[in-house]
Amino acid sequence: AFFMHFGKDARIGEKAIDAHLRYFLSTGMDFVKIQFEQGYGRIRIDKSEDWEQIKPLPADFFTPTLEIVKGIYDIAGANAMILPTVYSPFQMLIQSVGAKTVMAYAQTEPERVKKALEYFTEAIIRYVIACKNIGVDGFYTPTQGGESKFYIIPGFFETFVKPYDIRVMQECNDGTLFNILHICDFSRGRLNARLQRSHPTFAPRPQICFIYLQEFCLLAAQKISWRDLGKRTGDVEVPENEIL
Repeated sequence: AFFMHFGKDARIGEKAIDAHLRYFLSTGMDFVKIQFEQGYGRIRIDKSEDWEQIKPLPADFFTPTLEIVKGIYDIAGANAMILPTVYSPFQMLIQSVGAKTVMAYAQTEPERVKKALEYFTEAIIRYVIACKNIGVDGFYTPTQGGESKFYIIPGFFETFVKPYDIRVMQECNDGTLFNILHICDFSRGRLNARLQRSHPTFAPRPQICFIYLQEFCLLAAQKISWRDLGKRTGDVEVPENEIL
């Protein structure tokens, strides 16, 4: 399985749905992995009080991403496993204020960092529940925070990453069939072994990609429009040489 981020014009709405399904059919993937492109936005932290700019996320915050999930599920969910990506609370915080800011305040005012992480954790859990209500099969959960640069701060991973990740991952595991944990080293730094030991795996669920409906065939799917994936009655006939 190989994944990519789509262009800026294909990250919301119908264009995002089409980009995911085109990629799925073009690559012969065994499941549809839905990207997570919605962040909180950049927040500049110059002084302690600036942390107050990070507030609880509204209940409808992830509606644009949920619309993509539902659009893809409605089209392909009958014939392929649907796995939305779920960023960790720590990833969302790093994207919002930057790693250096998090590291600085983790040492001087840790409660401010924890408060922001709590806001993101609660919102992501609501997002996961909403995805499960749509009917997804599981989740692709990347995690960061185990890079060696963070270990200059004693207990950083155990305090600011692990407890929030586990809450999200437990919700992802509840009632789903298949989940993937991706330990992300986006900074290209070395990973500390404690991250790999501390995160719960999704065992005993096998981490194998597979198609679980016999009537679905990727070779046949490549000959039809991705919009026909939702049709389960009879065969889809395509005139010879017709381009869809």
